[in-house]
Amino acid sequence: LGGLTVSSASSVTLSGNSVTSSAGVGIEVVSAGAVIVSGNLVTGSAKSGIVVANSAAVDVRDNAVDFSGADGIALQAAPGALVRGNTVTKAGGMAIRLSGLSGATVSGNTIVSPGLDGIGLPGTDQPNRLAGNRFKGISIGKLFVDVGAAGVDGYSLTSPANPPALSSVAADAQGIIVSGTYLGRPNTATT
Repeated sequence: LGGLTVSSASSVTLSGNSVTSSAGVGIEVVSAGAVIVSGNLVTGSAKSGIVVANSAAVDVRDNAVDFSGADGIALQAAPGALVRGNTVTKAGGMAIRLSGLSGATVSGNTIVSPGLDGIGLPGTDQPNRLAGNRFKGISIGKLFVDVGAAGVDGYSLTSPANPPALSSVAADAQGIIVSGTYLGRPNTATT
């Protein structure tokens, strides 16, 4: 069985849904405007948990994505997107992947034991804002944040070519919180 799919629509709101054991993507929105994906529970998708592509005014918030076969939350070509307050647990790929986005804000998310890196920004050459994201169970050899191409570590947190501007890294009882601006324009948050 498939999950929820919306294509070529405006004013899309997907809220309060439970998608379990989808044979494909749990929730997918393609070529849409004014997109809100909030308060959903997506568990055991064979592919990514939540995917939003080629869409505008995107807000993905307060979702729980558990045990997806690929990325937990994946956004592509959704400039200025907000990804906030989500919990992604044991994604098979990256917990959160933003491909080719600019002006996105990724904040207040909890990322637990992803198969690959915590947050991936492949193909991104414009600034995006990361703030207050919590990381737990990041395996040795994996990155909290990967700004390389297609999941390959072309630019890591220690890269002299495109260094990130970390504003803070702190640990508390719930995990590690990493905040900052990555790729270009250090110390300038994108709003």
